[in-house]
Amino acid sequence: MSANALLLAVGPVFLGVIFNWGLLGAFLVQIYIYAVWYHQTDRSVVRCIVYTLLCIEGLQTGLATHTGWEILAFNWGDPTVLQNIPWSSATTPILCGIVSMIVQLYFCWRIWLLGANEVIARVIGVVCTSLAIVQCIAAITYGAKFISLDLNASFFETTESKVIAIIWLVCTAVCDVLITASLVYIFTAAKSRSLAHTGSLLNRLIIQTVQSGIITAIFSILHLVIFLVYPGTLLDVPFVYILSKLYPNVLLANLNNRNRLNIRGTVVSEGISIPGDAYTLRSIIPSGTGPSSRIGLFPSNGGIEMTISTHKTSDRDVGLPYTN
Repeated sequence: MSANALLLAVGPVFLGVIFNWGLLGAFLVQIYIYAVWYHQTDRSVVRCIVYTLLCIEGLQTGLATHTGWEILAFNWGDPTVLQNIPWSSATTPILCGIVSMIVQLYFCWRIWLLGANEVIARVIGVVCTSLAIVQCIAAITYGAKFISLDLNASFFETTESKVIAIIWLVCTAVCDVLITASLVYIFTAAKSRSLAHTGSLLNRLIIQTVQSGIITAIFSILHLVIFLVYPGTLLDVPFVYILSKLYPNVLLANLNNRNRLNIRGTVVSEGISIPGDAYTLRSIIPSGTGPSSRIGLFPSNGGIEMTISTHKTSDRDVGLPYTN
């Protein structure tokens, strides 16, 4: 095996493991923030999703490390390791498919709740749910077929593997794009019906949705393109490792963006209440405003309810008498 061929074989595995560990660190920071702010207040189903992802990601990182160790350390210099790939590598597409399905189904749930009054949004939610389940089944099938062929690298050259992989990657990419587009559509439609004062809040929601959704969509599309352009190689491997960590990071980033900012002065809470869930953004305005107030902007008859609450707060040192 030439030096270039060896580099193309082991390089993607090395990069994938490195990025996987790096994104795990970011994910653990997100988990810490979530545990501090929302563990006590979130619904049990949301907490279950978060901590299930934590367990899966810990397992996936351990298995990815085993793959990297076997190829890059324990069997270094043995070219046969690239023909009989470590067993742990077969779990990578399986766990990636499961993680992406969990996150995609969560956002489909949000689409269903937010789009209660939008038929198009609900139809897209159903389509995205179907795509998420199909891509997960395809990913599990891909890994299972690889195991059934005794982890031989010749599996990647078969037509069956390519068809399964294309179904997996296409469904993943289309699902990510549709989720992002449908959430933007819902918030844009709500903006057209709301008061002018809420425009900045909805703009921030739209921007955040695009920023978070476009990350997984871009990497899913790149994964598909690399797989199609360079078939039978391992050049797409880093994208599998990266995506398995990007999805939970995006989910936790969305959950943690409800974080409340508190500084000396008046705090204004701008929030969206969703039946069965809550999504909140908060901003700060200078102190010195009037008394506390709460303004309902439009009702939540199965859809979105937006409120603006103003609370006047003051800070004092512990142990000193309070004076109004």
